[in-house]
Amino acid sequence: MSQIPFHFIQHDDQLKKSLDYPVAQNLSFLAIDTEFTRRTTYWPQLELIQIGIPNVAIFVIDCKAINDWSQLVSLLQNPNIIKVFHSARQDLEGLLKLFNALPLSIFDIQIAAAFLGFGHSIGLGDLVEQLLGESMDKSEQHSNWETRPLRSAQIAYAAMDVHYLIKLYPLIINQLGQLNRLTWINEFCEALEDKNKLITIPDHAWIKLRSHLKNENELYFCKEFSALRERLAQKMDCNRSRVINDSDLIVLCQQMAIFAFQNTDNCHQQNDIPSLNKIDATFVGDFSHLQLAILSSFKTISNFKQLRTHLKHGLGTLLTSIQQRQLFDAKTKLSAEANRLVVPMHFLAPPAMLEDYIINPDDDHLFITGWRKNITKPIMNEILLSA
Repeated sequence: MSQIPFHFIQHDDQLKKSLDYPVAQNLSFLAIDTEFTRRTTYWPQLELIQIGIPNVAIFVIDCKAINDWSQLVSLLQNPNIIKVFHSARQDLEGLLKLFNALPLSIFDIQIAAAFLGFGHSIGLGDLVEQLLGESMDKSEQHSNWETRPLRSAQIAYAAMDVHYLIKLYPLIINQLGQLNRLTWINEFCEALEDKNKLITIPDHAWIKLRSHLKNENELYFCKEFSALRERLAQKMDCNRSRVINDSDLIVLCQQMAIFAFQNTDNCHQQNDIPSLNKIDATFVGDFSHLQLAILSSFKTISNFKQLRTHLKHGLGTLLTSIQQRQLFDAKTKLSAEANRLVVPMHFLAPPAMLEDYIINPDDDHLFITGWRKNITKPIMNEILLSA
């Protein structure tokens, strides 16, 4: 790696002096990357933040050594400067946790590459090789970023990604412009600035597990227990699996669904509840208390129709037979269109968004507006009118 120098920042004064550059240079974009750990925590714990300023320098910032982040936060929230990431989500989660704020004017190279036909999750190394004809050294990819002092090889590795982001950004912008797809990427990246879309909403956590469950009864308990697990993990900043891992949570939901029908009257004693021995002791009390409340509320629902109404839609069971046929036809036609455009199907037609539109068709729906409008609206109009 060459061309522009990089500096390791370990003092507040160093950081302030370094970030004076953009103001003087009328910067149009910068590259940003982070190194973080997340083995035991819910939120990414940032260890390094790398800022690449084109034609100036790359700054590798030691998060353990900095107290005053005001200069960097101000820079990242300047809407006139594009912030170029690759696969930004976890970087953004870490920045949100550290700063309680998100960058503005985000551009995600990985998403942009998907709109250029490189697939939905191409790695930076592959992108560098295909567009720049260069190979990235990934020997430090699995380094321990928590230990200090950091080795010089680690610092150089940390600087490398932003070096290549600086080189890739103009090329990708040019290619998107040639395909008239700049508005597509802009709409996608604007969503990354919404912190509510970065944080899992506890009441929606069950959706990731729904495919492992057999019926509405199990899904009911999964919804409640998944929400509790998510709230506890966020509050305690611990990994979800420390509360209860996915497989044990699924078993618990299955047991509770059986227990609910086998014990319709006498279910008010703690000993009646299925075993919690696979749940971390720190959280047993929360789960034990909630099991009784969940079981009681479950029993007030007298039939499957009420139960399905209780669950958020996104399940095939909530679609009528006509809507199920519409969904099948839409997936078939939209998949063919995605292949023609060489864009990922789940970018063009996210499953939950498509199902929501079929259940609640509306002219202002996100699925048939914005960059998708000229693609999805004619297809959906044809499908809905033919029903």
